[in-house]
Amino acid sequence: MKKPSEDEVRRLKAELYDGIESGKIDIAEATKSMRNILGMSGREYAERIAKVSFKTLQAIEKRRGNPTLKTLEALGKPFGLKVGFVHAKKNE
Repeated sequence: MKKPSEDEVRRLKAELYDGIESGKIDIAEATKSMRNILGMSGREYAERIAKVSFKTLQAIEKRRGNPTLKTLEALGKPFGLKVGFVHAKKNE
C-alpha cells in the first residue's frame, strides 16, 4: 500500500479527527482510516503499530470484534487518540 503525500496525510487526518469528534465515523472506520493514512496493510498495522494479531484487527474493521481497552489505545496511539466517553446526541 502506498503512503499518501504529506499534504494528503494532513487532509486525511483532519477528516479523521472531524469524523471522530462529530460522531460520523465509528471505531471500525477510524481504524481503517488510520491504517490507510499510514499507508499500511492490515497485517503491517496490526503487527508493527498496534501489536495485535491480524485477525483481531480484521474483526475490529469488520465490526465483529470486541476489542479490549488496551487494544483500542494501541490502535489510536499513533494519532494521539485516547479512549474515553463521548456525549451522545439526544436523537441517538
